[in-house]
Amino acid sequence: MSGYFELSWTDVAISLSLVGVLFAVALVQRLGIARGVVIGAIRTFVQLMVIGYVLKFVFDLSKWYWVFLMLTVMLVVAARTAAVRDEGRGPGKFSIAATAITAGVLITMVTVVGLIIRIRPWYTPQILIPVSGMVIGNTMNAVALTTSRFRSEMQLRRGQVEAALALGATSAEASAGPFRQAIRSALIPTMNALAVVGLVQLPGMMSGQIIAGILSVQAVRYQIVVMYMIACGAAVGSFVAAAMIRRQLFTVRHQLRSEYL
Repeated sequence: MSGYFELSWTDVAISLSLVGVLFAVALVQRLGIARGVVIGAIRTFVQLMVIGYVLKFVFDLSKWYWVFLMLTVMLVVAARTAAVRDEGRGPGKFSIAATAITAGVLITMVTVVGLIIRIRPWYTPQILIPVSGMVIGNTMNAVALTTSRFRSEMQLRRGQVEAALALGATSAEASAGPFRQAIRSALIPTMNALAVVGLVQLPGMMSGQIIAGILSVQAVRYQIVVMYMIACGAAVGSFVAAAMIRRQLFTVRHQLRSEYL
């Protein structure tokens, strides 16, 4: 079998009943998220429709500067989203998130585009944009979890950290526990995904390729690459975010800036 199953607007409308199940549960159980479910369903429809036309425009032109602009917008939105989830009082939340996400995505995509996929030209939008989007989204989540957990761990262990500093420990030594715990917690979703992919979950990219008629073995190879990409982006993004937060929380004299917690 080749090709794909074409969906009509009627099919899309029927799929709305699936969200209706979520809405019904939220309403009956008084979860307080019924309004959010409706807004989320509407936003999903509108945003995906808009991005569909935008992608068609970018794909048709196939110019590097349009691809660059598209990726920049994606990175900015991801950084803003991660920064909003950071409840700390320190400055530069957006800069921290943007730097960490960009570092994770850049290292990953340079490796993939240059050594694995080797697309020509390198800015081929049909490949670069969707693949980068997967890495950006997962790196964003890892960065958001890292910044939030690191600050909370520092608050919980503030006494221990200050005691270690008083005994002559450096900022890196005093905050080593919270630093490691923040990165470990942020990487749990990625580690879980690596552990169960193919057994519990058939990822969207792989499923989509199989539905489109691509040989399952080839689809599996692409999905393996994607999983490793996601792991790399999350690891780099988490480390960079934690390192930048730690640098913010301490002075050059290794004194804790508790007002930034």
